[in-house]
Amino acid sequence: MREQAYRAAITRLQNAGHAFVCGCTRREAKAGTRGLEGPIYPGTCRTGLAPGRSPRSIRLRVPDERIECADAVQGPIVQNLARDIGDFVIRRADGLTAYQLATVVDDDWQGITEVVRGADLASSSPRQAYLQRCLDMAPTGYLHVPTVVDAHGEKLGKSTGALAIDAQNAPELLRECLTLLGQAAPPEHAADDVQAILGHGVAHWCVDAIPAQPTIARRR
Repeated sequence: MREQAYRAAITRLQNAGHAFVCGCTRREAKAGTRGLEGPIYPGTCRTGLAPGRSPRSIRLRVPDERIECADAVQGPIVQNLARDIGDFVIRRADGLTAYQLATVVDDDWQGITEVVRGADLASSSPRQAYLQRCLDMAPTGYLHVPTVVDAHGEKLGKSTGALAIDAQNAPELLRECLTLLGQAAPPEHAADDVQAILGHGVAHWCVDAIPAQPTIARRR
C-alpha cells in the first residue's frame, strides 16, 4: 500500500549518496565487531559491490558522529551510529522495506510530531532521527515509557509466550497500568468502569510522574 512512497524515499537517499546497495549475505554482514544490537556491518559494500556479487539489500550510510534525541521521560538518547549500530538495512534482501525507514516515511506522511512508545524501541530513535535529517523531514519528539516485564525480566509479549489479556479483567489491568506508570489511581466509584478509568487517566495524565527507567516489573 505504501511501497511507492518507500521506493521514492530510497531513491532519494541513493541519489544523495546516503544509501548504497549491499551484496552481503546475513552471515557476511555479521562479521564486524559487536555493537549495541549485535554485530556492526563491516562496510564491505560501502564503496561498491565486489566483482561477481549481486545486489541483495540496501543500507543507509551512517556518519561517525554523535546523534542525540531528546526523550521526555528517559532523558537524552545518544549514539554514534557508525560505532554503535553501523550502516543499517533500509530495504531487505526479500524486497521488503525495513522498519526504520517505513516508520519515518509513514510518520511524516501522517504529520506525526510526537512519538510515544515502549522504551524497548528507544535505541531506534537516533537512526530514525538521522533518516529524517537525510530526507529533510521535520524531527519528531520522543517519549518512551518503561516496558512492563515479568519476574524474570522478560517483556510481556507473544515472542516470550506471555498470555493474552483477559478482557474480563480490563478494569483491574487498567488500574495496574496507571499505577505502574506512576499515575493517579481512579476514584473508588470508578474502580470497575473502564470508560471512567480511561477518562480519569487522560484527565490526570502526568508525564513527570512516569518512572525514568527502561523496564518496570509487575508487582504480582
